Amino acid sequence: MFFVSAIIFSTKVYDVTWERLLLCAIIALTAWFYGYKWVSKVNFKTWLWILVLSFSILHIINYDLSTMDIGGWIKVILKEAVKIPSALMFCYVRIKHGFGTSVALHFAVNLSAYCMGALV
Repeated sequence: MFFVSAIIFSTKVYDVTWERLLLCAIIALTAWFYGYKWVSKVNFKTWLWILVLSFSILHIINYDLSTMDIGGWIKVILKEAVKIPSALMFCYVRIKHGFGTSVALHFAVNLSAYCMGALV
């Protein structure tokens, strides 16, 4: 929800404001108390694909899309669609080995990309 709130408040993803934190807390508590029954009825495969596609689409927030033409948009969307296989991998690791292992793997993947980018 924190990433989605960046779109709502038109801020960068990692800019922390009290308004965003409050909105995320309210939505998280609402989902916890009222959304569980709805979420538990959703087919697992449907829920998995919603999360995988959300993971990929939310990475588009990292770009300044206001200055792009249609060619730039297509390039960004194709670049971020590559994240679908990694999202599936993180889901598999989460199911088989737990949340902590999935987060650690995601951290390792991001760290390796950051280190390779620093070399260039």
